[in-house]
Amino acid sequence: VNLQMNTVQGLKVIDAGAYHVAFFVNKDGSFYRLRYENGIMSNPTMTQEVHHLYKNTRAFHMINDGNVWHAFVIAGELYTNATITRYTFGNGILQAPTEIKDLGHLNNVINGCSQLVIARDNDNWHGFTVNPNNELVRINFGNDLKNVPAAETLGSFNNNFNNVTSLNLIHDQNNWYLFVTNKIEHAVKQFDFGTSLANYTPVMSNFGDLEERLKRPTGLSITKDCETYYGWALSEQTNSLVGLVWENGM
Repeated sequence: VNLQMNTVQGLKVIDAGAYHVAFFVNKDGSFYRLRYENGIMSNPTMTQEVHHLYKNTRAFHMINDGNVWHAFVIAGELYTNATITRYTFGNGILQAPTEIKDLGHLNNVINGCSQLVIARDNDNWHGFTVNPNNELVRINFGNDLKNVPAAETLGSFNNNFNNVTSLNLIHDQNNWYLFVTNKIEHAVKQFDFGTSLANYTPVMSNFGDLEERLKRPTGLSITKDCETYYGWALSEQTNSLVGLVWENGM
């Protein structure tokens, strides 16, 4: 696996029941699938390249629409090569994609964007990414992830999207929260969108460096167990994993 992993831009592990499947994309545009038949702690029993974009890959996200899995990849920096590509696995995640769709650069709005997260809010799907000007970009798919989306720039929110290294969307008690890690600022931030991801004015809370535990964060993952949320932030400078706990919801 180490031979295939080369500047990974995104990783997704999926529980397929009897086994786990992991997907990842490299910066060079190669898109790989790993199958773990003997448990996620064992070596993969299958390594396969799904596709190759032959572009500078910048962001990756996989999501299930309730019926099938889709993978989205943002690649390229300029209007001549920037694109978001959708992979649809209509026959299951172990089969070849049934559709690979180049959705273009969305009127140049996603040129050079990095990081990507997508979620369903009521009947509509929304994605978020960050452009080279450190501005938050919203991608609106409408009611179907197979639609050609529209993208809009929401702004920098007082320069709070500088050097973003991860994005997480959490829906809790009818409110939407976008969590961000800023590498240079050594910070975790929360943006409260209220009851809709379509809102334009989220309220920001800066958790900072978590009492000096977090230095140059490169990633954040958040999950829920019963009524408690747990987060894990990667601290590059201290070579450590920093834990966060929300005992009574967000």
